[in-house]
Amino acid sequence: MRKFSVTQDDIIRSVMMKGAPRFYVSYENARRYVSKIERGKPLGLKNKNTILMYQELHRRYKAYKDKTGLIGYSILTKILQEKAPSYYIDLKTFREIIYSYYKERKKCQS
Repeated sequence: MRKFSVTQDDIIRSVMMKGAPRFYVSYENARRYVSKIERGKPLGLKNKNTILMYQELHRRYKAYKDKTGLIGYSILTKILQEKAPSYYIDLKTFREIIYSYYKERKKCQS
C-alpha cells in the first residue's frame, strides 16, 4: 500500500523538473531575443517561462563567448542542442501536449 497518492500532475511535474533534451526554440528567435538582452533592450514578452528560457540562452551564450573568444550568434546553434534545465512551459500546456499525443496515438491504432 502506498502511504500517499500520486496524481498525474505530480508525475508531469517530476518529468518537467528533469529538464528537456534541448531548447525548443528556433535559431531565429533565439538570436533575436539573445541580441535584445545583449543590447539591454526590453524583450516585449509576457510569458515568464519564455523570458527565463531566453535569459538562460543568453547566460550560456555569454559564457561560451567569453570562454572561446568567438563572436557572432552562430554559437547559438550549438547551445540550442544542449540539454535545457526545463521545458519552459507551464503544467497546463505540458498536460495538453501529452493528452493530444495519446489522443492521436489512439486514433492511429483504431
